[in-house]
Amino acid sequence: MKTTVLASVLALAAAQACAAPVTVGFENIANASNVTYYDNSGFTNQSFRFLLDHGHVIDSAYAPGAYAFNNGSDWLMHDSSGVMRISRAGDQLFALSQFDYGHYGRTGATSVTLTGFYADNSTITEVLTFTDSIQTLALSSAWTNLSRVQFAGSGNQAYDNFVFNREAAAMATVPEPASLALAGLALAGVLVVRRRRS
Repeated sequence: MKTTVLASVLALAAAQACAAPVTVGFENIANASNVTYYDNSGFTNQSFRFLLDHGHVIDSAYAPGAYAFNNGSDWLMHDSSGVMRISRAGDQLFALSQFDYGHYGRTGATSVTLTGFYADNSTITEVLTFTDSIQTLALSSAWTNLSRVQFAGSGNQAYDNFVFNREAAAMATVPEPASLALAGLALAGVLVVRRRRS
């Protein structure tokens, strides 16, 4: 029985560890005090792929007075009117819960349409209004089990600190950790009763 209970506890702990959100920033991508350019290309960071038609990763020490978006860390700049896409390596599903955003080198407000694509190709959309200051957008729980997200706007957008959950797909098909733990304890009880009878 001790072994079964221990296995249930370990399974619960492992499931919770896998389900923990991951924050994706942009440190150590650009060369120190410089910019890394992406034209119809991109990069992968912590298993998430960023594809930009035209954009940059900006080191926080690069021209600090030239951009309004300065939060003390390196950040991602999408500076065209095209589309920026984010997906997960291996085309696995994910959740997006929040990120920081703003725009640089521009005064006033502009907007960007954020679209999430579900596994069945249906979509969810939110329109973001960008200002000169850094804002954090917390998305609803509907932004889960996504195959990709895309950002379409007029350019000059800045982003940082994307918070993803890499286990969204697994949670859609596998019982939640608490259910697994209860099932493990029930199995342990069955084994105890069986031993006492024999």
